[in-house]
Amino acid sequence: MVNRFLGVKEAVTTVLSSNRDTSHLAPKWQDMDILEALDKAISPLSTFTDILSGDSYITSSAMKPTLSRLAKEELAGKQEDLPLTVELKEKILQKLEARYSVNDNDDEHQEEMNLLFDTTCFLDPRYKVIFQQTVNVFLLVFFLVCLFVCFVFFY
Repeated sequence: MVNRFLGVKEAVTTVLSSNRDTSHLAPKWQDMDILEALDKAISPLSTFTDILSGDSYITSSAMKPTLSRLAKEELAGKQEDLPLTVELKEKILQKLEARYSVNDNDDEHQEEMNLLFDTTCFLDPRYKVIFQQTVNVFLLVFFLVCLFVCFVFFY
């Protein structure tokens, strides 16, 4: 949305400036700087949002790799970024880490969610053991074998 507005900013400015009643609504250079900083901060997230919101395929296995890439590459502060862009990227990364990381004082639901992400990431042949940080791989394999045995014997 911000990217579209930046693409037609000249047309919007022309239309708003042509009328005396709406000329005060025309974006100033400060507004454009803020919109450009916002666009640089959130534009990398649009691709990942599209990937993680797929209806016809499983996306839970891509959570850990996606979060890792966002933290290391997309939301990392770059030398050429404006201070506002760096601050926005840091805030977005803090929110994502608070929602999807397991700390010592987190509740059981977050630990279960992390186990789910670890399991699905382990089962996905694209990722395997690369993103297994919080759960011992041996325990994860044991858990999966137990699930398989229960499934075979009870169904």
